[in-house]
Amino acid sequence: EHRCIALAAFLAELSQASHKSTLVFDDPVSSLDHKRREGIARRLVDEAKHRQVFVFTHDLAFLCDLESATPGGRKSILCQHVEWRAQSPGNVADGLIRDAKSVAQQLQDLRVRIGLADKIHSEGLESEYKSAVGPVIDDLRALCERVIEDVLLADVIKRHASHLKVGNVHGVAKVKPDQWLSVKRVWSECSAVTPAHANTKSGPHNTPDPDRLKEWLEALDSTVTSVKQTRKAGAHAN
Repeated sequence: EHRCIALAAFLAELSQASHKSTLVFDDPVSSLDHKRREGIARRLVDEAKHRQVFVFTHDLAFLCDLESATPGGRKSILCQHVEWRAQSPGNVADGLIRDAKSVAQQLQDLRVRIGLADKIHSEGLESEYKSAVGPVIDDLRALCERVIEDVLLADVIKRHASHLKVGNVHGVAKVKPDQWLSVKRVWSECSAVTPAHANTKSGPHNTPDPDRLKEWLEALDSTVTSVKQTRKAGAHAN
C-alpha cells in the first residue's frame, strides 16, 4: 500500500510539472499486484511520449507489461542487460537476457555457439568441448519450450504475461501433428543427453557431436518456418 500511494503521489505531482526531466525507476512494481503493475506500465509508457524514462528491473513479467503497453511493442523499447563476462560482473550488453529474447534471436545465438563448439571439437579438445556443449544442450531444451509457447501456441499463452491472447487461438488449430512431434523429438533427445538427467537406469550420457547439435537446431528452425508458412497459406485461403 505504501508503494502504491507513493507512486500515485509522485505521478500526480509529475502531471502538474512544467519540466521534461528524465525519470529513473528501480523495480517500481516489485510489491504490487498484476493490475496495478499493468497500470504503472501504461503510465510510464505515456510519460515516455514526452520525456526519457529509464526502468531498471529484474522482473520479466513487468517487461512484458511495458511491451504490451508500448505501441510497436519491444521494438520501440531500448533494452540492455547486465551480465558476467570474463570472470567479471557488471558488464552492460545490448538486448535482453536469453530467456527474454525472441525465438529468432535464440536460434541465431545458438547457431554461433554451436559453431564455436564445432571449432573446439575439430581441434580435438575433448574436455573443453564437453564444457562448451553442456550449456548449449540446456539452452536447446529451453528453446523447444519457447518454440511451443511463441510459435506452436501462437503467443496465446506467455509465461510472463498476465493475460491470454484469445484472438490467436485459430493459429493453434493450423499446426500440424508432425510439427508438434518435431519439437518434442528434439526436446526428448536433448533431455536424454543432459547430464542432470543421467541416472542409474539410462547410464552415463554420451556427449553429442557438433553435427547432431546442428541437426537439432535446424529441426527447430525449419519447424518454425514451416508453421509460419502453414499459417500464411491458411490466411490466404480464407
